[in-house]
Amino acid sequence: MLIAYVDPHGGCAAGDGGCRDQSVHALWIMGGLLAAGLLIALVTVLVLDARRKRLLARGTAAQAVITVLDPRGPVRDAGRVKVAVTLTVTPPDGGASFETWTTERFPLTALPQVGWAVPVRYWPDDPHRVALAGPAGPVRPPVPEG
Repeated sequence: MLIAYVDPHGGCAAGDGGCRDQSVHALWIMGGLLAAGLLIALVTVLVLDARRKRLLARGTAAQAVITVLDPRGPVRDAGRVKVAVTLTVTPPDGGASFETWTTERFPLTALPQVGWAVPVRYWPDDPHRVALAGPAGPVRPPVPEG
């Protein structure tokens, strides 16, 4: 679809190549805006992925319990679904537990359940930045000694 501006004072008349030139310029501008939007989206994804990898490599390891699971969209990526996961994190130093959340993609065949334990990594200076560091599983009751 070509977009043309028609000047009411006769600047774009029939048979005049000016309308076509303006339409081509409009298409170049729209294409440039689309390319810029895609570039911004790509950079955002790459930055977030780098932050997550750095958190998983250098963050403090802790255990957490899943308290809420909230699906955030349709199933995509070969049967994976994006889920907001609310967690109660217990710091390894015995400090007070805190609640936080993150989003993760899970296969439909391996969705975690509320009440399951999961290893996490977090930044002590910003404990609400957290990432799941391994698979979730049911919490097992302690084995009695004796």
